[in-house]
Amino acid sequence: MALGRTVLLAYTLALLAFLYAPIVALVISSFNSSKYIGRWEGFTVRWYLELLNDEDVIRAAINSFVVALLPALISTCLGALAAYYSARMGSSSLDPVFYVPIVIPEIAEAFSLLLLFCWAGVELGFLTVLIGHTAYNVAYAYVALKP
Repeated sequence: MALGRTVLLAYTLALLAFLYAPIVALVISSFNSSKYIGRWEGFTVRWYLELLNDEDVIRAAINSFVVALLPALISTCLGALAAYYSARMGSSSLDPVFYVPIVIPEIAEAFSLLLLFCWAGVELGFLTVLIGHTAYNVAYAYVALKP
């Protein structure tokens, strides 16, 4: 039995090393002072300072943070309300509505929303991204909060 555990541990460690080695190599090379990845010229944080001085990158990071936070808050509130209603009424009639987005592939839901927005003539932008992420996440909030 000990040999089996040792082999399983060795296999797990080898698999984790195989999966995480490229990430570790990328992090190490991000501190390289050379412009080229294949040649080490010394340690530097220059690239991170340049990244923090780029207004487009900062704007994109803030936009990503807002797109992550707002749909999470909105979908949690909507999912909690739907779960409360379902529990209060003692009915599971809402279940099919909220289980469908979980079952279908994400890309199918995203493409369907894109078609809907284009058909309705809605200009694509921040609001449509917010609606799409909220529509996708509210089902998970409902399932997690439903008693």
